[in-house]
Amino acid sequence: MGNMTLGIDKFFRTVGLHRIAIEALGNLDDESLGILQAYADGVNDYVNNLGFGKAQSTGYLMPPEFIVLGVKEFRPWTPTDSLCILKLLNFHLSWNWGQDLLREVISQAGLDDMVEEIIPFTAEFTHNLVTVIDPEDIKGTKLWSDETLVA
Repeated sequence: MGNMTLGIDKFFRTVGLHRIAIEALGNLDDESLGILQAYADGVNDYVNNLGFGKAQSTGYLMPPEFIVLGVKEFRPWTPTDSLCILKLLNFHLSWNWGQDLLREVISQAGLDDMVEEIIPFTAEFTHNLVTVIDPEDIKGTKLWSDETLVA
């Protein structure tokens, strides 16, 4: 597992996840910055109240991931950390990033005219890859209800 983790770390350092999050932070409005800072303050307050890393630490209140992974140090959480997590989630939701990257590499190699032949995929055709189910399709199943989630 160590080699896999190292590979993932190298990959995201190459992509520049942290650098991109710092850039994004500079583009946020004051309200968004305030929300991210309030979240970071809450995380840091929680961890500080645990006595994290101190002898009197109440380990059973720590997130289980910290215990399992043997995390002994905690660097204070920042708004940039939250943006890194959001960027990471966005990255994992981009299921076609590999194809887009390969198309760009081929294009930059001077083979623009061959991109469509080598990798015939563009965002314009993603609607053909998605199954859309509307309420009429679901009404015939046991999953349909006229009640709203609030009701």
